[in-house]
Amino acid sequence: MDRIAELEAQAAKLAAEIAALKAGKAAPPPSPPKDEVRVLQILDERRDLPNLDQMRKLFDIVRHRVPEQKTHDPDRPFRGFCAAARYVANCGRIAAPNNKYSLGWWLDDMTHWLRQRDAMTIDITSSSFIAAVLASGDILFVPHDADLGRVWEFAIVPPHHGGEPATEAWKRVVETGVVIRPSQPARLTEQRSQVRIYS
Repeated sequence: MDRIAELEAQAAKLAAEIAALKAGKAAPPPSPPKDEVRVLQILDERRDLPNLDQMRKLFDIVRHRVPEQKTHDPDRPFRGFCAAARYVANCGRIAAPNNKYSLGWWLDDMTHWLRQRDAMTIDITSSSFIAAVLASGDILFVPHDADLGRVWEFAIVPPHHGGEPATEAWKRVVETGVVIRPSQPARLTEQRSQVRIYS
């Protein structure tokens, strides 16, 4: 019976709040107890991204170097590229391609990162991510090559996982229309360094 009384009291309280809201006399929300601690996640990110015209130029430079995105919406690839560029600009740069993360993993992490920041993610694809990497101008990468058994690798780590901050190398890409050349896969780089050590 105590549970019934408790629920009836809660129902009465909610009914009073609803009536106050309808009447435009809503009471302010209760303040938290003084000893309560609230932890909020700080979602910081870089703000020094290319402007819209520069993004369009970057996209025009790299769009034909990535797998084609089949879509009936001609603006969708550009929107996806802009969102991916936002994520890539916040990834830490490292010295060699990173074979610890697959392209699918990067897509999942990028989607999660953007959703945390209330960004639309419907337009992003793996092609968006690859295009943003190429447009950055400062990320070493290994392209997919089924004949050689190679998969996409990128010389970055996820945001807030170390690495060097992004540079403004994208400006060089805008000015010259040239992206950096592909690198050797991480496993080949490791094998060569071991040969030098033990020879």
